[in-house]
Amino acid sequence: MVVIMQEGAKEEQIQHVIDRLVSMGFDIHRSTGASQTVLGAVGVPADFDPRDIEVIDGVREVVRITQPYKLASRAFRPQGTVVELPHGVSDWRRGSRRRRRPVFGRDTPNRLA
Repeated sequence: MVVIMQEGAKEEQIQHVIDRLVSMGFDIHRSTGASQTVLGAVGVPADFDPRDIEVIDGVREVVRITQPYKLASRAFRPQGTVVELPHGVSDWRRGSRRRRRPVFGRDTPNRLA
């Protein structure tokens, strides 16, 4: 997550935001420019609401940069996942009572012809 402070935010305001984020379990990386400070917060809890930080004096914007379902995404595991089931896969079509034939893995000895 990135917390963008307002231009000219006072040091006390910045430190208050840092203290609040640390108390919530974040690791903070601070970047101070000529007129603006940006805080990188690592370790976003699942139940975190960015509005809790946006309302603090001196904060201009809070941007979450985490992706939901990161562990299931192609960005995390680009090669894909193969799940082998002991009895193959069957598919029931919505509104249909016709059952599809099970699909077995390539090395399954009882593979259907």
